[in-house]
Amino acid sequence: SFVFFLIILILALKPSRIMDFIGKFLNPAFLIFLFILIFIVIFSPLDNFNIFNNSILPSSEYTAHPFFNGFLEGYNTMDAIASLAFGITVIEVVKSHGINDDKSLVKNIITACSISCIMMAIIYILTTYIGVKSRIVFPTSENGGVALSLITNLFLNKLGNFLLLIIITLACLKTSLGLIVSCSEMFNTMFPKFLSTKQWAVLFTLFSFIISNFGLNKIIEYSIPMLMFLYPMVISIMLLSTFGRFFNYNKTIFISVTAFNVFAAFFDFIKTLPEFISNRFHFNILVNFAKSVFPLYNIGLGWIVPTVVGFLLGFIIINVKEKNNNN
Repeated sequence: SFVFFLIILILALKPSRIMDFIGKFLNPAFLIFLFILIFIVIFSPLDNFNIFNNSILPSSEYTAHPFFNGFLEGYNTMDAIASLAFGITVIEVVKSHGINDDKSLVKNIITACSISCIMMAIIYILTTYIGVKSRIVFPTSENGGVALSLITNLFLNKLGNFLLLIIITLACLKTSLGLIVSCSEMFNTMFPKFLSTKQWAVLFTLFSFIISNFGLNKIIEYSIPMLMFLYPMVISIMLLSTFGRFFNYNKTIFISVTAFNVFAAFFDFIKTLPEFISNRFHFNILVNFAKSVFPLYNIGLGWIVPTVVGFLLGFIIINVKEKNNNN
């Protein structure tokens, strides 16, 4: 991990062409090796496997609420949060290729995002398929890393270990590099007098190196509460930004929605804290309160109704202000 993050830091300190490097080399290489693995597994015969039969039963949480559980598991990809960090970088990369007028900029970004969404959907569907296929042989794994390791060993033996090494290294390299560069640039923009872009890159790299040695299970355990807190805010901001033209991007609605959203998401945050923290601070009292107040709280979506209430309240406040101004 030290060598890995040392490489990341060296590349991150020279960010001028880093996104081109990721787009032209790292990402295509990652996709090629990933699809090699996927297609080998898909076309390898396995006795008694039929994805449409009932011999492979879903785990209990997917039996009760398959869509909502899948929706919440999607938080762990951090795709939406990362898109906020990458968004500005993507725009700057497009501009660096001489595309500056608004129409061409929007057209290129929409095209790139559409291709990206399609590719990601294909990857997720195919990896889900090979995960289901492995259930004929293996029980449900504790995390995706274990599942991939078992699958590659089953179908490719030692070659599988080598192929998985390449895939995981490329996947982590491109993501870590992109995030550290984009976050460093963002924080330097927000706090220009605090640290330089390169100093932010060093700080983020050091922090990531330390956290990476906690192990995947611990990282997931400690990141889930933060994701449960941040994701509702990210989703609401994206929706407001996308459809903001219908209410002229009025700041009152943004403030009202975010206030209600953050308040409700806090209860999702404390619900998913590690047990020893929850017990020590008696958060179970607040959790029980939230269960009785917020619809959908039991399935991790207690923020939805308060967010809608915040949106409606924002509209009411705007209308009241307009009437007062007219009078």
